[in-house]
Amino acid sequence: MRMSGANRLRKPTFANLDLGYSPVPRLTLLLRVGSWLPYEPFALQFVGAGASYMFASEGIFVTGIVGMSVLDDQFGLPGDSGEAVQGVTAQVELGQQWNLSRLFTFTIGAHAELGTPWLRSDLTATDVGVGMFAAIGYH
Repeated sequence: MRMSGANRLRKPTFANLDLGYSPVPRLTLLLRVGSWLPYEPFALQFVGAGASYMFASEGIFVTGIVGMSVLDDQFGLPGDSGEAVQGVTAQVELGQQWNLSRLFTFTIGAHAELGTPWLRSDLTATDVGVGMFAAIGYH
């Protein structure tokens, strides 16, 4: 992301809420609402849809989600004229899931995303994020 001629890396902390429906046993359709947790002066929100596929009974899965990334303008980006839409963002995750009980799961994995200024944005830079994640799921 470009800010006043200088590049800044964001802190790799995010929170997502995934709501899913499984039409067949190994496939789950997802709606994701998420946020890179804010720090001064930047926050990025995400809304998207996609699918998660479980490869094996051992809990290995891949998830792909496409959506819109939106700047949180309450932090006042320099040069921001109120255009909040950053553009289209694609997220991919590869991970391992374990059952903790009949209702809860624990998951760890790798997360990658690519956010583009495609469609409409005051921003001109493409945003790339990678990292690890851990999650607790309720079924």
